[in-house]
Amino acid sequence: MNKLDYENIDQDEEFNNLQVNKIKTEKLEYSYNNNIIYIDSNNCNYLNLNENDSNSILITDEPSLNINITLSSNKVGTKYQIVLSNIQNSLKILSSNQHDIFIGAYSLNHNSNINELSSKDNKSKKKIINKSDIDGNTMFYIPHYNYGLYNGGVIYLTYLGTNYNNLPELFNNQLDQNLYKSYWFISGSLIGDIKIPLTINIIKTLKIYLSTTKKNIYYVTSSNSTDNYFNKLYNNNIILFYGVNYSNIQIIDINTNNILYDNSNTTTTYEYNIYVKNFTGNYINIPSGLNLDQIMAAFSNIESLYDIFSNTPKNIINNNCLEYKITKTVNNNETIIIESFLNIVDSNAYFNQVNNINNHLNFENIIFNFYNGFTILENNLINII
Repeated sequence: MNKLDYENIDQDEEFNNLQVNKIKTEKLEYSYNNNIIYIDSNNCNYLNLNENDSNSILITDEPSLNINITLSSNKVGTKYQIVLSNIQNSLKILSSNQHDIFIGAYSLNHNSNINELSSKDNKSKKKIINKSDIDGNTMFYIPHYNYGLYNGGVIYLTYLGTNYNNLPELFNNQLDQNLYKSYWFISGSLIGDIKIPLTINIIKTLKIYLSTTKKNIYYVTSSNSTDNYFNKLYNNNIILFYGVNYSNIQIIDINTNNILYDNSNTTTTYEYNIYVKNFTGNYINIPSGLNLDQIMAAFSNIESLYDIFSNTPKNIINNNCLEYKITKTVNNNETIIIESFLNIVDSNAYFNQVNNINNHLNFENIIFNFYNGFTILENNLINII
């Protein structure tokens, strides 16, 4: 046992054991955690966490894993921390209680080590804040490292219980959903590849990711051989760009990853189809895609809204929207799945190709979307773009 050397009190000294009569300090910080769970190829496919695992820190011990975590605690205050120490393929978090809801928000930061000629300069890319829906979501799922699974990310989970701050009761015969619906709060900071194109290229493949059970669109992307991005989407209203030829349009099932419609595949008969209303008010088929570069006569109301030479908006009425509908036909019976609008944006208002000194798009949060991990149980997407 060592005793404190009072004659050299100002010098640092290490002890295996220290015995003192009194110790005085203004601030003493101490932390200790022996509840660490390492995620590896042996356990990543099914990690079941309950209240006994509360305060655990889950650390990835191997790269390129498909991590599946099930939360089964119903003790208010249960909390976990997930640390991504290396890049991962996918991360799925759900609850064993079918009535549990995920709420919260997390930040998505761009990986500054990534440099792409087709994307906006890394230093200019902003941090994205992804939030849960107003009513919450039934799953947290990130299907690709580009959407937030690079090393350095961290996620925090806390069980809040019901709105009454109690344990959930049985669903049977309960009229008040606040008695059986409980919440997990998710927060954190993740690192991904935030893609913001320098320009809007002319030819694109438009992919619409649809839930056939919810009858709702969750993601829309545009891509070609040089770049890709998420289109802005709100209540099934989709932003498209004037001057772009969406020559290939696909509808993809968010649950099965199956292609429900592809206008370029003329040998397959699909149950699903997409129609766009022309300027006379009639829905028409678009087997050749939607060309917003060389405007079809049927959509003559669509026009440029921005003068790139004077760098000012044109003094005209904005009629740049098209009604569309997605239908399903079985035994000659057509059912409308979705009916909404395509809002056509003139990207020159955000990127002036003549006078733009910075040579890149501005106000990207207004015209682009980004993948959000707060989603639905039916989401089994593997590769979105």
